[in-house]
Amino acid sequence: MVVKAVQRVNKITVAIKRVECTFDDINHMKYLLREITIMRQLSNKEGCVHTPQLYEILIPEKYINDIEKIPCLFLIMEYVPNTLKNVLKSHVNDEN
Repeated sequence: MVVKAVQRVNKITVAIKRVECTFDDINHMKYLLREITIMRQLSNKEGCVHTPQLYEILIPEKYINDIEKIPCLFLIMEYVPNTLKNVLKSHVNDEN
């Protein structure tokens, strides 16, 4: 799930993606690790305009000392007002 929000400190619009942490599902956790790793790498590239910036990763505070019980993570990213679905639709319409 992704929601739009405004950061309190610097007043910028961000997207917050909530991702489930199911440590008993190794494939899901590998997928999550790959997603975060790729986003971090692309966020560090100068002039990368095709991927939203990953600003930070938040862990619910009450689970900081008990990592095995974390139910979810929150990825704080650059807000992009479009969706992949809309981009693909407009691209298909442009070709017709």
